[in-house]
Amino acid sequence: MSENLVARILCVDDEIEVLYALKRLLRSSDFLVDLASDPDQALDMVMHNNYDLIISDMRMPKLDGAELLAAAAKFSPQSRRVLLTGYSDQESTARAINQGKIHAYIEKPWDNKKFVERVMGLLHSKLRDDEKAREVDTLKESYESMKSRKMSLNDQVRRTNRQLEKTVAFLNVEQDELRTNLSTFIKIFASTSIRHCQLPAEFLGNLLFHLESCSAKLYMNDIQRQCVFQAAQLAQIGKLSLPASIATAKATDLSVEDADLLKHYPRESVDMLTPLDALAESSLIIEHHQENFDGSGYPSGLAEHNIPLGSRLLRILLDFNVAISESGCGGCMSSADAIVLMREGSSIKYDPDLLEICIAALEEVVLPPRQGALSFDELSSGDELLYDVLTSDGVLLAAADSHVTDQMLRRFNDVQNSRKEKLVFFVK
Repeated sequence: MSENLVARILCVDDEIEVLYALKRLLRSSDFLVDLASDPDQALDMVMHNNYDLIISDMRMPKLDGAELLAAAAKFSPQSRRVLLTGYSDQESTARAINQGKIHAYIEKPWDNKKFVERVMGLLHSKLRDDEKAREVDTLKESYESMKSRKMSLNDQVRRTNRQLEKTVAFLNVEQDELRTNLSTFIKIFASTSIRHCQLPAEFLGNLLFHLESCSAKLYMNDIQRQCVFQAAQLAQIGKLSLPASIATAKATDLSVEDADLLKHYPRESVDMLTPLDALAESSLIIEHHQENFDGSGYPSGLAEHNIPLGSRLLRILLDFNVAISESGCGGCMSSADAIVLMREGSSIKYDPDLLEICIAALEEVVLPPRQGALSFDELSSGDELLYDVLTSDGVLLAAADSHVTDQMLRRFNDVQNSRKEKLVFFVK
């Protein structure tokens, strides 16, 4: 141990002579040794003190050593735990090792020199682990310091995180209700992030339509398709932590500092989705959807087929839809011009084989016109919505497949009056 560090050790044995022998053996300026002759006393000491090492005899009344160390692990999991055993205790010792409750065992009678060497080895191992934990804490502090610079939108991020925490409660409801609620949650945050990025209201619908066409060409199974669809809707939510001036700008127009901030948004998205286990696979797609096929992208610099298939597909279709959208960061290209531009990025930004599959699918399909629109006056309580109800700037008012209620009708009427716009509805 270091000259500046003193290890605190607890020795437990119902034989006082053995305890004094251990204390004499561990007599050193590097060790502060406490003794306990009773398991209950030992556990009380563990609860009220921080021990680097706990040494317990196997055979004791009330609790045997394995049971004591297992109980101590609950109160002090960071402590190294050593069991003193005799030949007849081998079965109990093996069980304790398999359960992961002890780090080492020492057979009696022991060799004093080897005993001390073993103790020193365990303490040095704990010291290394403690240093690693402190390094992790330091990295976390550095990360939090970086995030604090985005003060203008911190309140919005906190509100979003609180909403995400509330959404976790849906995991306890029935499966059908959970799926519906999760879908609605995704649409709400997708709508919020699309508006923040100043993309047109129809952007998300077009993206999902193109994704449906391309995923069919790739013979994705239902789970793969669902994960990519969820990722497509939530890929932009990390930009909620960025000022609109960065979230809506072309990458080529950003300063070096702002471009560096933008590169963090995929992982910001993942951090916001972390509480939701149901979105774990979608989060992986989101995390790597800005990787370039040649390895020059972010955040991890993955290349070629180390980039998840869903991420490669999402990158292609996001860029295509931004290019053909009337938005601040995309301009408004024709589909043909967008395809030409993307082919120029083949093998650099995009998987060339996957790009050609997507282009073939995009050239085959045309966005279908929506027919049978109803005005508010034609809408009735009980009607089932065919499409999401959105305002002209993309605010989600009601999700597809919802049944219209009297409360929804009042909400639609209020929105029409306050915004001075006519909502359009499609019903099944």
